[in-house]
Amino acid sequence: MSFEARAEVAPIKQASKVLPINSIGEILVGVRSRRDDKRPGQLDFIGGGQEPTDEGCSLKTAVRELREEIGLRKRSEEMYYINEDMSPSGNTLVSLYWTVVPNGFIPRVQSSELEKVVALPPADVLRGLLHVGQIAMLEHFLEVSRPVEQFDFSEELALQSFIH
Repeated sequence: MSFEARAEVAPIKQASKVLPINSIGEILVGVRSRRDDKRPGQLDFIGGGQEPTDEGCSLKTAVRELREEIGLRKRSEEMYYINEDMSPSGNTLVSLYWTVVPNGFIPRVQSSELEKVVALPPADVLRGLLHVGQIAMLEHFLEVSRPVEQFDFSEELALQSFIH
Protein backbone atom coordinates (compact mmCIF):
# COMPACT_ATOMS: atom_id res chain seq x y z
CA MET A 1 0.00 0.00 0.00
CA SER A 2 1.41 3.38 -0.91
CA PHE A 3 0.53 6.74 0.48
CA GLU A 4 0.92 9.89 -1.51
CA ALA A 5 1.45 13.15 0.28
CA ARG A 6 -0.98 15.72 -0.96
CA ALA A 7 -0.51 19.35 -0.24
CA GLU A 8 -3.67 21.39 -0.20
CA VAL A 9 -3.13 24.39 -2.40
CA ALA A 10 -5.45 27.32 -1.88
CA PRO A 11 -6.90 28.64 -5.12
CA ILE A 12 -5.53 31.94 -6.35
CA LYS A 13 -8.09 34.71 -5.98
CA GLN A 14 -8.56 37.36 -8.68
CA ALA A 15 -8.96 41.09 -8.10
CA SER A 16 -8.83 44.29 -10.10
CA LYS A 17 -7.68 47.76 -9.07
CA VAL A 18 -8.16 51.02 -10.95
CA LEU A 19 -6.16 54.25 -11.03
CA PRO A 20 -8.72 56.93 -11.95
CA ILE A 21 -6.80 60.00 -13.17
CA ASN A 22 -8.36 63.46 -12.89
CA SER A 23 -7.89 66.45 -15.20
CA ILE A 24 -4.81 67.72 -13.33
CA GLY A 25 -3.11 64.32 -13.33
CA GLU A 26 -3.86 63.25 -9.77
CA ILE A 27 -4.88 59.67 -8.99
CA LEU A 28 -8.03 59.06 -6.96
CA VAL A 29 -7.53 56.58 -4.13
CA GLY A 30 -9.88 55.47 -1.40
CA VAL A 31 -9.51 55.71 2.36
CA ARG A 32 -10.82 52.40 3.71
CA SER A 33 -13.70 52.50 6.16
CA ARG A 34 -12.82 52.43 9.85
CA ARG A 35 -15.17 49.42 10.04
CA ASP A 36 -12.98 47.48 7.56
CA ASP A 37 -11.72 44.30 9.25
CA LYS A 38 -8.43 44.11 7.35
CA ARG A 39 -7.21 47.65 6.63
CA PRO A 40 -9.25 50.25 8.55
CA GLY A 41 -8.41 53.83 7.58
CA GLN A 42 -5.69 52.86 5.10
CA LEU A 43 -5.29 54.18 1.56
CA ASP A 44 -6.21 51.72 -1.16
CA PHE A 45 -6.71 51.72 -4.90
CA ILE A 46 -10.30 51.64 -6.08
CA GLY A 47 -11.20 48.03 -6.75
CA GLY A 48 -11.75 44.64 -5.24
CA GLY A 49 -12.22 40.96 -5.71
CA GLN A 50 -13.79 39.21 -8.64
CA GLU A 51 -17.42 38.10 -8.30
CA PRO A 52 -19.29 35.39 -10.26
CA THR A 53 -21.12 38.07 -12.29
CA ASP A 54 -17.71 39.22 -13.65
CA GLU A 55 -17.50 35.91 -15.56
CA GLY A 56 -13.78 35.50 -14.80
CA CYS A 57 -12.94 38.79 -16.55
CA SER A 58 -10.65 41.22 -14.71
CA LEU A 59 -11.86 44.12 -16.88
CA LYS A 60 -15.48 43.50 -15.86
CA THR A 61 -14.33 43.44 -12.24
CA ALA A 62 -12.55 46.80 -12.68
CA VAL A 63 -15.59 48.44 -14.32
CA ARG A 64 -17.96 47.10 -11.65
CA GLU A 65 -15.74 48.09 -8.71
CA LEU A 66 -15.24 51.61 -10.06
CA ARG A 67 -19.01 52.05 -10.29
CA GLU A 68 -19.72 50.44 -6.90
CA GLU A 69 -17.00 52.16 -4.87
CA ILE A 70 -17.04 55.73 -6.20
CA GLY A 71 -19.99 55.91 -8.61
CA LEU A 72 -17.87 56.38 -11.74
CA ARG A 73 -19.46 54.68 -14.74
CA LYS A 74 -17.03 53.67 -17.49
CA ARG A 75 -17.31 51.44 -20.52
CA SER A 76 -14.76 48.68 -21.00
CA GLU A 77 -13.14 50.56 -23.88
CA GLU A 78 -12.47 53.52 -21.54
CA MET A 79 -10.33 51.36 -19.28
CA TYR A 80 -6.62 50.84 -19.97
CA TYR A 81 -4.77 47.76 -18.80
CA ILE A 82 -1.43 48.27 -17.06
CA ASN A 83 -0.30 44.98 -15.62
CA GLU A 84 -1.09 42.13 -13.28
CA ASP A 85 0.96 41.01 -10.33
CA MET A 86 0.56 38.91 -7.20
CA SER A 87 -0.54 40.71 -4.07
CA PRO A 88 2.08 41.01 -1.30
CA SER A 89 0.30 38.14 0.52
CA GLY A 90 0.82 35.95 -2.56
CA ASN A 91 -2.74 34.62 -2.72
CA THR A 92 -4.39 37.11 -5.09
CA LEU A 93 -3.62 37.95 -8.71
CA VAL A 94 -4.32 41.69 -9.06
CA SER A 95 -4.99 43.26 -12.47
CA LEU A 96 -4.30 46.99 -12.60
CA TYR A 97 -6.11 49.43 -14.92
CA TRP A 98 -6.31 53.18 -15.32
CA THR A 99 -8.97 55.51 -16.69
CA VAL A 100 -9.58 59.23 -17.11
CA VAL A 101 -12.03 60.89 -14.72
CA PRO A 102 -14.36 63.42 -16.41
CA ASN A 103 -14.05 67.08 -15.38
CA GLY A 104 -16.42 67.93 -12.55
CA PHE A 105 -16.81 64.32 -11.36
CA ILE A 106 -17.62 64.09 -7.65
CA PRO A 107 -17.07 60.62 -6.15
CA ARG A 108 -20.14 58.99 -4.60
CA VAL A 109 -18.48 56.99 -1.86
CA GLN A 110 -19.79 53.54 -0.96
CA SER A 111 -19.81 53.97 2.80
CA SER A 112 -19.54 50.27 3.62
CA GLU A 113 -16.06 50.06 2.06
CA LEU A 114 -14.65 53.58 1.87
CA GLU A 115 -14.76 56.62 4.13
CA LYS A 116 -13.68 59.04 1.44
CA VAL A 117 -11.75 59.45 -1.80
CA VAL A 118 -8.62 61.58 -2.02
CA ALA A 119 -6.60 62.77 -5.02
CA LEU A 120 -2.85 62.17 -4.83
CA PRO A 121 0.03 63.18 -7.10
CA PRO A 122 1.32 60.22 -9.17
CA ALA A 123 4.72 60.29 -7.45
CA ASP A 124 3.05 59.57 -4.09
CA VAL A 125 1.10 56.66 -5.58
CA LEU A 126 4.22 55.19 -7.21
CA ARG A 127 6.12 55.48 -3.93
CA GLY A 128 3.25 53.60 -2.31
CA LEU A 129 3.55 50.77 -4.85
CA LEU A 130 7.27 50.60 -4.16
CA HIS A 131 6.66 50.58 -0.40
CA VAL A 132 4.34 47.56 -0.51
CA GLY A 133 6.74 45.57 -2.66
CA GLN A 134 4.94 45.77 -5.98
CA ILE A 135 8.20 46.25 -7.87
CA ALA A 136 7.11 44.36 -11.02
CA MET A 137 3.87 46.33 -11.21
CA LEU A 138 5.75 49.60 -10.70
CA GLU A 139 8.35 48.82 -13.36
CA HIS A 140 5.71 47.76 -15.90
CA PHE A 141 3.57 50.79 -15.08
CA LEU A 142 6.48 53.13 -15.81
CA GLU A 143 7.30 51.22 -18.99
CA VAL A 144 3.81 51.34 -20.52
CA SER A 145 2.76 54.76 -19.28
CA ARG A 146 4.52 56.71 -22.02
CA PRO A 147 2.59 58.86 -24.49
CA VAL A 148 1.65 56.91 -27.58
CA GLU A 149 -0.13 58.00 -30.74
CA GLN A 150 -2.85 55.36 -30.50
CA PHE A 151 -4.57 57.03 -27.53
CA ASP A 152 -7.11 59.65 -28.46
CA PHE A 153 -8.53 61.36 -25.38
CA SER A 154 -10.92 64.24 -25.21
CA GLU A 155 -9.18 65.05 -21.91
CA GLU A 156 -5.63 64.77 -23.19
CA LEU A 157 -4.44 67.17 -20.49
CA ALA A 158 -5.15 64.56 -17.82
CA LEU A 159 -3.01 61.97 -19.58
CA GLN A 160 -0.15 64.36 -20.28
CA SER A 161 -0.13 65.67 -16.69
CA PHE A 162 0.00 62.15 -15.37
CA ILE A 163 2.75 60.87 -17.65
CA HIS A 164 5.16 63.80 -17.53
